[in-house]
Amino acid sequence: MEPVIILGSRVKGLIALLCGIGMTLLGCYLISLGHWWGWVVTLFFSLGIVATVLILLPSATALKINSEGFEVKIGFRKWPLSWAEVESFSVVTISNNKMVSIALSPKCKKWRVARKTAFVIGGAEASIANVFEMKPSELSSLLNKYKQKFAP
Repeated sequence: MEPVIILGSRVKGLIALLCGIGMTLLGCYLISLGHWWGWVVTLFFSLGIVATVLILLPSATALKINSEGFEVKIGFRKWPLSWAEVESFSVVTISNNKMVSIALSPKCKKWRVARKTAFVIGGAEASIANVFEMKPSELSSLLNKYKQKFAP
């Protein structure tokens, strides 16, 4: 199997950007009505707009899959996992959002506290957000195929 690079979805990013702009405008409207919490809404969603713009930059969001494992890159943050560190992949729904759940191997020593917290909150030790040009079910299937072929 050849190495694969799956880029972030521009459509999903633009939808998030438009939602952020809309909510920021709503916050500005609330400020004009004299509501103090309009400032909170405006600040929160303005930061979301900045983050979304950074994610929409070319090659800022990508999933690289190869014989050694995979690397998720969202924005300027990367996190790699080898096939030995993963038990399996599946699709989970958290707050009406489908994503790829990663069941980590006991051999994986990364993020011990964060893994436990994530499992309690969302039912998955780690996950890959639904921001790529592939449906979570297809992505989960592809990752499982690579794991079966290349895992030690």
